[in-house]
Amino acid sequence: MLRRLHQSQPAPSARRQHEDGAVTEISFHFNAPDKLNHACRLLRKACNGGHQVAVVGPAATLRQLDTALWTFSPLDFIPHCFAD
Repeated sequence: MLRRLHQSQPAPSARRQHEDGAVTEISFHFNAPDKLNHACRLLRKACNGGHQVAVVGPAATLRQLDTALWTFSPLDFIPHCFAD
C-alpha cells in the first residue's frame, strides 16, 4: 500500500541502540517548501531538547542558514557557530 506523505513530514527514522544503552536516531526530512525555515525549526526543537547538532553543507547554504537562525523567530535564540 502506498501512503502519501505530507510536505515536510519526516520519513521513517533509523534507530540504533549502543552498548551503553544510548539510542541514535536519524530522521530524513524532504519536500519542505522552505528548506531554511524548516531547518531552523528542527534546530530550535533539537536545541530546546538539549541536543547538540552538527550541520554540514555548502558554505553559501550555511551562511544563509546562519542569517536565518538570527532572523526566523524574534522570541527564540538558537546558539550556533561556524567550526573551522
